[in-house]
Amino acid sequence: MDLVQKRIQLDSSTATKIANAFIGWHESSNDKIGTTRAAIACNSLKTQILNTYGSQICAFNDSTKTSLFYKAVYQGHSNTADRRLALFKPAPVWISGSSAQSNPTLCTVDGYLLKLPLYSIIEHKAVTLMNAELKRFKETKLVTYGTDDVAHSAFLHPKCFINDHSTHINDIHSIIGEDISNAFIIALACLMHATVTQHMCDIDAGVKFRDKRGRQAAFDELHASLNTLLYATPYKAN
Repeated sequence: MDLVQKRIQLDSSTATKIANAFIGWHESSNDKIGTTRAAIACNSLKTQILNTYGSQICAFNDSTKTSLFYKAVYQGHSNTADRRLALFKPAPVWISGSSAQSNPTLCTVDGYLLKLPLYSIIEHKAVTLMNAELKRFKETKLVTYGTDDVAHSAFLHPKCFINDHSTHINDIHSIIGEDISNAFIIALACLMHATVTQHMCDIDAGVKFRDKRGRQAAFDELHASLNTLLYATPYKAN
């Protein structure tokens, strides 16, 4: 019998529904029967996973400036021996195949990190430091020098952040735009790292920083990072 092939033309609405019904690929493990080796989520499944974590999940493998910031903070701080000071962890998700014999397998979402509660504390402290310095600049140096670029050049990079922002900062993400420089992103990540170290000094009751010199060094590094970010790092990419 000859097979008759017939092409069915679907309307756009039906075609979209069929396409969206596909939620991904699943690969079973060859070593442990019924477990998942890898899975690729798409459409509604991907949306469901990301929505479950909400604002606590962040991408760090794309080309955006926000992703670059997360990556710089994570890579510069991921080797800390004290896991109490971790800012991120892999985002966990349970995956199982479609068969009745499939067992849920604990996997991590590739390309994403989950912000831990300490991240919010460190971000808040870093923003508080930046706002305090902006206030001090506005009340002292700006009053003293006005808009005199020649006088400013003694302590300001001509395209530094503080030239464009003399008002309150709500959060770090509000100052990360796609037009800012990579140098500013790295300097911002360094401020986060220095804030973590200072935070450790504040809470460890002398366990790690037993002498005043060590605590003073952490304090000096924090303010060096802050001044480098605000006064000496180009803010805009061009």
